[in-house]
This record gives sequence, C-alpha cells and structure tokens, in this order.
Amino acid sequence: MTSEIRKAFLSENLSEQKDWVVFARNSEAGHSRPEHVHDVAQLLYAESGVMLLVSEGIPRLVPPHQALWIPAGIPHSLTFITETRLRTLYFPAESSKRVSGSIRAMEVSDLLRDLIAELFRNTYPPSVQKQMSRLVLSLLHGTAPTADPLPLPTDPMLRSAAEGILRESRWAVPLETLCDEVHLTPKTFERKFLKDTGMTFKAWKSAARLCSALDCLAKGMSIKQTALHLGFSGPGPFSAAFTKFFGLTPGSLVQSLGKQKDR
Repeated sequence: MTSEIRKAFLSENLSEQKDWVVFARNSEAGHSRPEHVHDVAQLLYAESGVMLLVSEGIPRLVPPHQALWIPAGIPHSLTFITETRLRTLYFPAESSKRVSGSIRAMEVSDLLRDLIAELFRNTYPPSVQKQMSRLVLSLLHGTAPTADPLPLPTDPMLRSAAEGILRESRWAVPLETLCDEVHLTPKTFERKFLKDTGMTFKAWKSAARLCSALDCLAKGMSIKQTALHLGFSGPGPFSAAFTKFFGLTPGSLVQSLGKQKDR
C-alpha cells in the first residue's frame, strides 16, 4: 500500500480505521503502472476509458461498464489503453471474505455506479457514507462474475500488437502488416493468436472494435459518431453488431451510463 493510501485509511484522530478510501486519477492513453501489490482490497473502476490489468501473466480488459475486484496481496500491473477517468475504491483486506478471494470482473449496476459517485462527492455525513460503503460491499457480494469480453494474448509480441490495435484504433491494419511487425508468418500468427485467446484474429479484431465502442459511448459520443469513428457504414450495422456481441443495444448502454441518446 502506498503511504498516501495508508494515511487515508486512518481517521482524523489517527486511531480509528476507515471502512473505505477513494482514489481518483485521470490518466492518458498508454500510461501504465508496473507490477505492484496492495495490502488492502481494491475495486478497480473507471467512469470512462478502457484499462488492461495483468496478474500472474493473465491479461484482463476492463471496459467502462465493468469493474474488477482485486483482493489484497495479489500482484498486478495496470495499463490505460485509452484516456481514463479512474475512480477506484479501497477496502480493508478482510473485505475479500465478503466479496471474493480472487480477481473478479463484474457489471456495474446503476445503483453501484451512483453509490461510487456519491462516495467520491463526499457530501453526506460520515455515518451515512459508512453505510454506503457497506452497501457497496453487499452489492459486490451479490453480483455474479462476468466473463472477459475480449481475451488478450499472453504472448508478449501478440499482446503488444493487440494493445496497439486498441490504443491506436488500427481497425483496417492488414494481417500481413502486423506479421511483419512481430516477425511471424501469417499462419504462425493466426495459430498462436487462436491458442492464446480462443478466437481467430479476425473475430478478435471485430470484438475489439466493439469493445472500443464502449469507451466512445462512455465518453459521450453519439451512436452515429461512434459507428463512423470505428469504421462502420452507419449506426444500423453498428447497432446490430453491438447488440449481437453484448446482448444489449447501444442505446440501452448509453441510457445506463447516463449519457445522451443518439438522435
């Protein structure tokens, strides 16, 4: 735990330990934190932006409508794939007994999002905030884990190529170009990529484009703007692909994120 977080866990009289600590940071795309470990539990969440967490060699993509529960004592590194508004919460280590003893991805409900926002605003009396923090833990305990919508390769070269596609929006990059960059033949690239992710590269790139749409919508882009930005011919084909992949329409996501609907 950093000294700032450690100090924040103590109340003003330095005798009573707090039940939670909030931490906000706006990070540029490509910024990263090398592997580190906390002796407290963490709810990793961002109002907007896409993050990549790697723990024990396993990469996990965190889109803006999801959060990651990270128990105390688990080493992890963090990369901000896009510009990110980080709004994370820390809880005492024993909180993992209530939520999960392993890293766990979960959907952020409207109620959970509102509670996190209110804890950051710090407008309620301490006694009310304490109850809010406990409700957050109860919601996390009752929320089913979600699967990673976009598995990333574990091979360093392939992961670098995949991250580059996400970071630089290289949706039209030919496979041959990527193969030249990582010094692999197309056949070897495809075989390794399928082994690492369980997806063909073509299917993965389509999924990556849709995952990037999450960030665009979270930042307030309209559905039409998002569709054109990502290279779709219009909002119709984009909405159809988005709905098929995520099981909800872009409009539903925009509404749940509190953004203005596309008109």
